[in-house]
Amino acid sequence: LFSLFPSFNMWVFRQCQRPTRAKVPTLKTHIMTNNTFTRLWNEETYLPESERIGFWLRFLRLIIFLTILLLACQILIGIKDFQYYEDCTRRQDCKVNCVEDFMPDLQCKPATLATELDGNRYDNVY
Repeated sequence: LFSLFPSFNMWVFRQCQRPTRAKVPTLKTHIMTNNTFTRLWNEETYLPESERIGFWLRFLRLIIFLTILLLACQILIGIKDFQYYEDCTRRQDCKVNCVEDFMPDLQCKPATLATELDGNRYDNVY
């Protein structure tokens, strides 16, 4: 649960600390001020007037953040992407070669044979 909600994690940590003179915000306030998407939608009334930014700058901040996040994911996943493709290609080749090795006379054409297995009738067998 804690790894899924880092904002909640931070709030619990602050709540469990010894009381100080600083006011500990509620969970709702903490989420509103630290969640990426709520920071876009809600005006930053908790900041002084001189530090507030408008909607379009908050939108630009969100786009930049998501771009950086997607690039980081691409870097981490892209390293292995070609290897995953090669593994899948080899798996398909291996299946085809196994069929050719163990059943060399196999002809893939419709048979006029019908079979029944566990109450199911199979008419279109190859």
